[in-house]
Amino acid sequence: MEDRFWAVLKQFEPFGPSNPTPVFHAEDLDVVSARTVGSDDSHLKFEVRQQDSSTGDTFDAIGFGMGEKLSVLRESQKTGTPVELLFSLEENTWNGRTNLQLKARDVRLEG
Repeated sequence: MEDRFWAVLKQFEPFGPSNPTPVFHAEDLDVVSARTVGSDDSHLKFEVRQQDSSTGDTFDAIGFGMGEKLSVLRESQKTGTPVELLFSLEENTWNGRTNLQLKARDVRLEG
């Protein structure tokens, strides 16, 4: 499913000023892991999973300039409160492996 969706989404490229990148909203997400990255810890790297997911699949996410939101993700992990996420999709290549990742735009605790 992921590959087909990505293939369809890529047909809308190129994205730019007159054709903005689509932004998606997800809710009922459990935070699997979270940390800051970058030389000044200004970026957020985390993994989320849809609550009540039958597959248990996790999704990698990156939030550039969102290091201050680490407290939100830690609170979610501590209390079990799900998060809502605004994100776009992008390909990430690391160590010769390419996968889809969520590029976070904003994150907050639900409620």
